[in-house]
Amino acid sequence: MEIKGKLKQINPVIERQEFKSRKIWVTTEDNPQYPQTIELEVSGKSLDIFEGVSIDAPVVCHVNLRGREWAGTDGITKVFNTIQCWRVEADKATPAAGFDAPALPTGDLPF
Repeated sequence: MEIKGKLKQINPVIERQEFKSRKIWVTTEDNPQYPQTIELEVSGKSLDIFEGVSIDAPVVCHVNLRGREWAGTDGITKVFNTIQCWRVEADKATPAAGFDAPALPTGDLPF
């Protein structure tokens, strides 16, 4: 499954014993009048896949939907869902501010 949008925020890594994860926010623009902010989770080998991706960069996130039941002490069972991102496609090359292309040498050409 894919989610297309713009990278809105990369949250800090959360550590729980040996498990590490982080939340990523992506804003979808399927309906520009009502943009949606979707929270994705990355963990394990995918923890750093958003490194180098600029905020507001267009992204295509490949995700799996996860769900689990949890029975509370009050006898009520609840379901928790997670959108697990395992791959991102983005333009990670962002030019530095004020970057200019090098000037070409002037003078006689060798051909």
